[in-house]
Amino acid sequence: MSSKKLRKKIIDQAIKDLVKGGLRSITMPVIAKELEVEESEVFEFFSSREEVLVAQQERLWKKQFSRINKLLKKAKTPADFKEVFESFFDILVDSLKENDRIQFEVFSFVPACLVYRAKVKVRLKKLFMRLIKRGWPGKTPEVLDRQADLVLLTFYGFVDYVVHSPPTERKKILRDYKNMINLHLQDRLFF
Repeated sequence: MSSKKLRKKIIDQAIKDLVKGGLRSITMPVIAKELEVEESEVFEFFSSREEVLVAQQERLWKKQFSRINKLLKKAKTPADFKEVFESFFDILVDSLKENDRIQFEVFSFVPACLVYRAKVKVRLKKLFMRLIKRGWPGKTPEVLDRQADLVLLTFYGFVDYVVHSPPTERKKILRDYKNMINLHLQDRLFF
């Protein structure tokens, strides 16, 4: 098995264990046994459960940003940028699995995950500022900054809420959230 495939299997197994038995169920020896590999092979990639969880976060965000970057390359008009902005949320909700709430809960309190989350927030704010500036032109820098901050703030509340919602309700919640954000961004001078 290639090292890339093994790394992926380790992360996948850790998330399965997390869903099945909680944070304490993720141990390198157990993962090695479940994957039928030597412990040393697992430790080549990860020395702790926290590293595995951060790797999962990286994997999820890498996929999200990769999809958005493809759409950004094609965007030319304000309408295109608005569509990319909405697609960001669509892609995220479409990628959620039924039990993802467990990993998102863990991401919100494991110290290493919080450090990674802080890095993602910086990247998200830059993305939101770019999309707002190009999709809703004419805003002053102060308004642009404030609106990007508010979108970022509401985004994390939205994610927390939607991952805890039944999968059948997620699209309805997403539609309401996008409507709220669009109303917020239509205002050029306030909020």
